[in-house]
Amino acid sequence: MTDTFGLPDRNLLLRLRDIAATRQLHILALGAGTQSTTIAHLAATGAVPDVIPRFDVMIFADTGWESRLVYDHLTRIEAFAAEAGIPLVKTSRGNIREDALRPTGHYFSMPLHTLSPTGHRGIMKRGCTRGYKIEPLERVERAFLGAPIDANGNVGKVPAGRGCVKYLGISEDESRRALDDEAMPRYSEVCHPLIELHATRQSCKTYLANNKLGDCPESSCVPCPFHGNRRWREMRDQRPAEWQAACAFDESIRHGHPAAGTPLNGTAYLHRARVPLSEAPIDVITPKERREQQGELNLVDLATFEEDPPGCGLYACRTTEIPQAAALEAGA
Repeated sequence: MTDTFGLPDRNLLLRLRDIAATRQLHILALGAGTQSTTIAHLAATGAVPDVIPRFDVMIFADTGWESRLVYDHLTRIEAFAAEAGIPLVKTSRGNIREDALRPTGHYFSMPLHTLSPTGHRGIMKRGCTRGYKIEPLERVERAFLGAPIDANGNVGKVPAGRGCVKYLGISEDESRRALDDEAMPRYSEVCHPLIELHATRQSCKTYLANNKLGDCPESSCVPCPFHGNRRWREMRDQRPAEWQAACAFDESIRHGHPAAGTPLNGTAYLHRARVPLSEAPIDVITPKERREQQGELNLVDLATFEEDPPGCGLYACRTTEIPQAAALEAGA
């Protein structure tokens, strides 16, 4: 089911509104990465019903420029969810690529890495996660909870007394990224079932592998400036069309977002090295990769490697830049 500026399937909308009139809705905010896929599968199989219920609905917010791996994976999630009777709604605010390059109109700032004429390294405000992920998801939530919807598809406030429990895919080892109810809309309670189950990212990977979902992709849009070298290399080597598109996009945003109005004082880049993506040092191995290749290392000169940044997750995207390794500071 796809909701693009319009309304979700009318029958589903009415059914969930009826349920919301009697109890809280149970909603999975689906990012389609490792953790949220684990929660989705556990819900579909009913493996831990006291912690993860059979959701009333799963909602995926599409930026319009996800990797083809993400779209293929979503099809698999939709299939096993449908077998369990759990609807998956895909909603979208538009296409992040088209919006970022449009010379006029509204846009949501991406966390582009910047370099001033004097060499100062900075990062732009991150508005894309809220604009393309959180706000579209919450708009659909409000519709399901009975909020009024006008002729243009604008969704109003949730009626008093109605609410939902929103389940987020944050594992125990990433609990620092967990949110509380104060960070949610007034109608929404937050639940972190993987933390309650003491599940780590690695245990989620093992679970997915055991259930023939071991090739679950890392969910983020194609040009995400939070990509580490490993993700850029995988894109270049395994999905060349996406790589070429990302490199072209990188060249197009060199002076920031065209619709910003105020010229950028410096230059902007997708890669943290602040050089054109096609020239970036993406073959530098991260400490995490080296540990995976050789096991836990006793002595490693981390200045030799780039730090491996976390991905961009729904309600858990990084708001600050990961410190630069010495090799990148030197422009290696």
